[in-house]
Amino acid sequence: MKGFGMGFDVGVSYIHTEKGHSNVKYRRLCQQRYEPYKFKVGVSLMDFGYIRFTDEARKYQYENVSGSFEQVDTLTPYYNNLEFITQDVNSRFYENPEDALESQKFNMYLPASLGVQFDYHYVKNWYVSASMSLPINFAKSQVRAPANFMVAPRLETQVFEMGMPFTLYDMRHPMLGAYMRFYNFTVGTDNLAGFLNLTNHYGFNFYFSFKINFIKNRCKKKLPRFCVVDDFRFR
Repeated sequence: MKGFGMGFDVGVSYIHTEKGHSNVKYRRLCQQRYEPYKFKVGVSLMDFGYIRFTDEARKYQYENVSGSFEQVDTLTPYYNNLEFITQDVNSRFYENPEDALESQKFNMYLPASLGVQFDYHYVKNWYVSASMSLPINFAKSQVRAPANFMVAPRLETQVFEMGMPFTLYDMRHPMLGAYMRFYNFTVGTDNLAGFLNLTNHYGFNFYFSFKINFIKNRCKKKLPRFCVVDDFRFR
């Protein structure tokens, strides 16, 4: 099936630095220095959109009908063909299998969700983050996103980072993961038990990433320093 669609993510975040709010305005990006933060809070709307299938798509509807499924041989080679399965099911409800066809195009909505994130700088290089993702269901023809809750303590420096996220997948299945970063390269998994065969398998993954930073160069020429309100504030 082919089609078209659209989707988007949107969010806002608040960062509370250790020095608090500053009124300093920078004229160049290279002037702005990194300031350690105490905590960060974010709210986001993710995967909000739809896909409309128009090419070789089928939408069937069965209403106030009954059929018999006593003789169904799923080992028949034809059952590997979706078109044959559809015709077989329709023929058990209607004399004419095409009577169940309602449309040759339909919409499917993306698994939209509302996310809340919190990151806390505990002490020195130790941090702890938490996030929650809740599904937003607004249509019948929509893929449901699972509801997740995650807590992840981590050790973070400029060169090295490691953490162990604990996730409650779909608010029912606990998973313990681990990841490690060296400079810009990260490798990890969300479910260690899937590799160690310690419990029933609800899924496992393995991921890696390489991050490319756009480095802000040093200021080659010093700019004149303008007075701001903080320069005359008594502490």
